[in-house]
Amino acid sequence: MFIVKKTINNNDYFYLRDSKRVDGKVKATTIAYLGKDLKEAEKKAASFMKNLKNKKFLKNSPDKKMEDTKKPFDKKDFVEEKEF
Repeated sequence: MFIVKKTINNNDYFYLRDSKRVDGKVKATTIAYLGKDLKEAEKKAASFMKNLKNKKFLKNSPDKKMEDTKKPFDKKDFVEEKEF
């Protein structure tokens, strides 16, 4: 991934882009708008990359699966039924 600067009406805008080869051609995809300031754009891009790596780690982690942590709460598992 890399940062791209676009100039529109003498204003600079920064975007985060990714490129992949598809069917022998390079396809560029805009991932996120980063703002007008280069330093802020670099900070946002670094933060985005860090979060992306964390999400990939959690998704591929054998210890915790995302589905296991999102199981719905079921009262039957926690409350014992008693007869009165």
